[in-house]
Amino acid sequence: MTVIATLINKYCCAFATDSLITFVNKEAYSSEKINETFFKKEYIKPKIIPIRRFSGALAYYGLARINNSWSMFDWLTDQVRIANQCTTPVEFANHLQDAMSNVLKRFNFEPEYLKGMGIHFSAYEIINGLRIPELFVIRNINGTHYQELYPDGIRVYRSTYDEIPDEEQIPNNEQGAKECRMKVYDYLQSGGAFLFNNGDPDMFMSCFQGLRTLFTLANRRGILSTPNNTKAFRKIIEIPVRSIIQFHNDFITESQRKVGGKIHSVSITPNGQYESDTDRGLR
Repeated sequence: MTVIATLINKYCCAFATDSLITFVNKEAYSSEKINETFFKKEYIKPKIIPIRRFSGALAYYGLARINNSWSMFDWLTDQVRIANQCTTPVEFANHLQDAMSNVLKRFNFEPEYLKGMGIHFSAYEIINGLRIPELFVIRNINGTHYQELYPDGIRVYRSTYDEIPDEEQIPNNEQGAKECRMKVYDYLQSGGAFLFNNGDPDMFMSCFQGLRTLFTLANRRGILSTPNNTKAFRKIIEIPVRSIIQFHNDFITESQRKVGGKIHSVSITPNGQYESDTDRGLR
């Protein structure tokens, strides 16, 4: 598993992830998930891949490796080259859906939920001459417990439009319609933001709510200094990831730790500027 987070506002799209990859110890496998134990495999390599064709990035959770014959990181890196042949982010998201479905058909999974996977794909779409961010989620995982899969396989979702207030939405419109995309743009320009996370939503949101409380307290005391720059937004989602890693290291039984390793983060502005404090390869 992993923890990944994506923050979208008018200034940037920011990602933060841990880097731990674990293997299930099948000898200890039980139908009760709590009895599983895990082997650490990797804890340094990023789970974020820039996709400059669309001023975006890919981040993944769930399935990371299949034995020693396939890795999600290497596979996504290869897909970035294919993105250059796609004309729109939607076309590339649909390609990822089809290509990943073909990968999963090549392998047997026991238990089946081990093939559960998800990808955050951020991109800027050009609508009416404006660069409007979108987060496509490509996944076969149903729900937040990560043991149930969609019966029809991998699905592709647009994520931003559903997050704006109901009163600002347009009834019976497709999320990718220009009118809906402009609603997303207006919401962001008015100061709105979107936060998405996967891997361990309960722990992430617990940490994030604590961070939000700290911001509220500092603001109430008149001591808050929060510049509207991309580094600040990267830190906002790095802190919960860092807190979860520390909690796992200090308080979770070693055989149950599924979050850890180095933190990686990146932000991408509407004009395609990449910045990272954690990895030169993400800049």
